[in-house]
Amino acid sequence: MTDSVILLKSIFLSVLPMVLYNIGQRIVRSTGNSKTPFYILIIGGITNVLAKLLFIVILRCLGVAIATTLSGFNSFNSFNTYLKIKQ
Repeated sequence: MTDSVILLKSIFLSVLPMVLYNIGQRIVRSTGNSKTPFYILIIGGITNVLAKLLFIVILRCLGVAIATTLSGFNSFNSFNTYLKIKQ
């Protein structure tokens, strides 16, 4: 398979965490807290960049897709943890 097909299939795996992240973000923002989603977004972005730098050396194109998926799950888990703590 070509690198673009691998990347596209792998990126589709990160759609679910992105949707769940957006739902969590909107729930938290609806309560009037706009700082927490911003901080989680910053942490997710930094995680994404660092993971891409690490994985691209090892796995090349597949590493980029894995890093994107992992950072999406990381952002979703951060919101999930935050919402459980606030209950």
